[in-house]
Order: sequence, then structure tokens, then C-alpha cells
Amino acid sequence: MTSVDLSILTATGFAVFIESATQACGKVLINLEDRNQLLVVPFLFNDNAVADTGFDLPAGLLIEEALLRVTTADADETIEFGFDNATESGDLDGLIDAASLASTGYVELAGQITGGSNIDYLGTEYRGALLCTHIDGADAVATVGGSTVKKYITDGTIKSLVYTCSAGSDTARGYFIVKYEVLPV
Repeated sequence: MTSVDLSILTATGFAVFIESATQACGKVLINLEDRNQLLVVPFLFNDNAVADTGFDLPAGLLIEEALLRVTTADADETIEFGFDNATESGDLDGLIDAASLASTGYVELAGQITGGSNIDYLGTEYRGALLCTHIDGADAVATVGGSTVKKYITDGTIKSLVYTCSAGSDTARGYFIVKYEVLPV
């Protein structure tokens, strides 16, 4: 191994990502003035089991968006990303819900307008219920569909970031990127 990626999260919610670190790092500087943060969370295939990422989010983070970047594809498989907590149950797919792992690169999570033969409609939405309310549409006048973007404020109770790949997942790898703001306490 010649390099590693490091993803660091402080107890107060500040995040640092160092890509392809090749040598020992004496210290990592954290900018406490910048309240806008990106937490990069790696994932590795699993076969329909909840996997804890090891990252627990503190209270007072305003999550604006979750992104999915696939670096190794897994045809016909999907992934969910959200929160788990032993006492509260969490929302296992609250940030990303059944997004495809079939292609490498960034995955479009927002429902796309589809041109139908009867009416244009909103396709499947892959943003989770904590970040979006939605009704998937279909090619019928009564089911056009729609979505509304939401933001989620962490409360420190449901805090463990987890993911689950669909049954049969055996090659997928990549990153979740959580975009959030650290709110003043």
C-alpha cells in the first residue's frame, strides 16, 4: 500500500478528508471558522446487512445533502444510507434510499423528469425521507409525482451513520459525502 484516504470527524462535527496520503502526517489542521462541512464516508460491499460506518454525528448539524460516488460498480445492486440507534431505531435509509451501484461516478439521487406518452412525470427519487418528501410519478395524468427538498438537523440521539447494500452485493465500493453546516450552540 502506497497511500491511504483519511476521513476525520471531530466530536463537535468538524470534518477533514485527506485523499491519497502518502507519508506520515504530524498534525491535521481543522478550520473551526468554516461552519460548512463535507464528511466523506467510505463504503464497501456487504450482502444485505447493516454496516456501521464508525461515524457518529453530534447534535446541531444541519444536513443539506447526501451524495453518492461509486468507485467500483456492482451491477443490479443498490445501497441505502442513513442512521441507526439501538434505542430509537433510526432511519436506515433516511439519507439515501435504494440508489443504484451499477455505474461508477457520482449517482444522480434526485428524481428526473421523464417524457411519457401520456404526460411528463417525475421518476424515482433516491434521496431519503430525511432530505426529501416525494411522490414518484408514472405515465398517467393522475400520477405526475413531485418532490420537496428538506434539511435535517441532528439531535445527537439518532447518530450512527450506517449503510446497507442489497442482497448479492459483492463488488461495490465508494464514498458517501454528507454536506452539512455546524450550527452555533
